[in-house]
Amino acid sequence: MDYKQRRESILSDFAKAKTDLENLNAEIQAEMDDNVAQMQNLAAKNKELQSLKTDNDSSIKTFSKFLK
Repeated sequence: MDYKQRRESILSDFAKAKTDLENLNAEIQAEMDDNVAQMQNLAAKNKELQSLKTDNDSSIKTFSKFLK
């Protein structure tokens, strides 16, 4: 193999590595996007649950007045 062929082989390896890393980054970004969506869903659910808990606390206070 002459120097030109070796150079082309090395450049080909780097081009493949670049493509592989770009594909990996795309996969990582997709998972990060999924994680953000899950966090938003959980935040919305927690907001609903907190509201329900607050309503329950209010009901408990009201019931406590009747039980005195």
